[in-house]
Amino acid sequence: MTNKLVAVGIALFALMIVIVIIFYAMSKGNSTSTTKTTTNKNDKITLTVWRTFDEDVSFKQLLENFAIDNPNIVINYVKKDLADYEVQAINSLAAGTGPDIWSINNQWIPRHIDKIVPMPEDFIKTKKDSRSNTDFYKQTYAKVAQNDSIIDNKVYAMPMYVDTLALYVNTQLWDEARNNYRKQFYSDPNFDDSLFRRYPSTWEELLKELPYLTKKDSAGNITQSGIAMGASTNIDNSADILSLLMLQNSTKMTDDTRQSARFNNFVPDASNKPVYPGTNALDFYTSFALKSKSNYSWSSSMPNAYQSFINGKVAMLVGYQHVVQSLKQDAPTLMYEVSYMPQVKGGETTNFANYWTETVTNNCKNPSEAWKFLQYITMRPNSYLSSTRRSSALLGDPTIPISYDVFPDQVQTALTWNMGKYPDDMNKIFRDMITNVVANNQPPQQAIDSAAALATDALQKD
Repeated sequence: MTNKLVAVGIALFALMIVIVIIFYAMSKGNSTSTTKTTTNKNDKITLTVWRTFDEDVSFKQLLENFAIDNPNIVINYVKKDLADYEVQAINSLAAGTGPDIWSINNQWIPRHIDKIVPMPEDFIKTKKDSRSNTDFYKQTYAKVAQNDSIIDNKVYAMPMYVDTLALYVNTQLWDEARNNYRKQFYSDPNFDDSLFRRYPSTWEELLKELPYLTKKDSAGNITQSGIAMGASTNIDNSADILSLLMLQNSTKMTDDTRQSARFNNFVPDASNKPVYPGTNALDFYTSFALKSKSNYSWSSSMPNAYQSFINGKVAMLVGYQHVVQSLKQDAPTLMYEVSYMPQVKGGETTNFANYWTETVTNNCKNPSEAWKFLQYITMRPNSYLSSTRRSSALLGDPTIPISYDVFPDQVQTALTWNMGKYPDDMNKIFRDMITNVVANNQPPQQAIDSAAALATDALQKD
């Protein structure tokens, strides 16, 4: 009996040794595999980048410099047409064949947040840098990028540039109006010498100069517009301009959950009387297209604002930086200058941004390398910015004096607002709100109340 027990014990001991050897072999095999895929610098990693608008030549210098520092990472740059860019990306990501890095509009982030992955935890931290991802981001990128890209204390995107609305001025029409004004009123003891000394920096200055820039026939029809504002159907950026005016007016666009529109609400003033900043902004914007208003200088029946500017029929146009490139192609002899966007007198300087930003998709098998690439190109954008004539998204140094370069300066004070998953729907709501005032004679408060109800539905839409 004793011999049998000894034999059984020996057998069990041998079995345990075999099991230990097997587990050791498996563990060693897994360790070898992990090391091979994540730490072997000789392995080539290919990252596919999808972008629109920009040709790969814009990235040539950046990609060459990145390759020198990261020889194991190969960048496959793919330019896609804008027409089906979003749909094609969604389908390819669903099929598992989508891009590793996907450039999207800043307003698309809420809609596609389930398709992109945030910066890996402690990605920035090193022995010499103890900052969190968000601390690094807030100290590196402009405020508008921070507001758009940091969600639930995680970083979801890195932009290479930011575009803002600015004031395009036809210098020939401007000089003509200035000369006529000075000839007409120079001998007047109440002559305001400050008018036309510079392009308007406030809306108050713009309104004072507007009558001399606007021409009408005997029937009151506009033959030359002072500024293309007030309507929606023939002004490409009407919704953005109205959003800008609301933000300049300190309008609270949504509630804190971003599920309900609040731009139609009132706030109490110093004497506890209700003030409607959003409604005031709508009333101001539409006043430029209403014959009954003293600001009347634009009509819904006029040709498209951009085309009117090219044709010398409008003195001032509100547009983004990319308009500069369009004017080079469409009107190479047009004499114009770009000035800062007018502000509310005494208010905080506020500009409006629209831009495309870079994200890492959940299709990416090497997200750390992808984020490394994004950090590299967005923090060294000079060659790209020179090629594309855009303005850096990097945070400006407050100790450096203002550059007086309109678009780069405006990036530092640019804002936007979260329009939910369907920003195109929100833009239509804003355009329709303008039309309801200008064409359908609705009082501004009625129009904005209706728009806010529709906007709330859009914000809550899945």
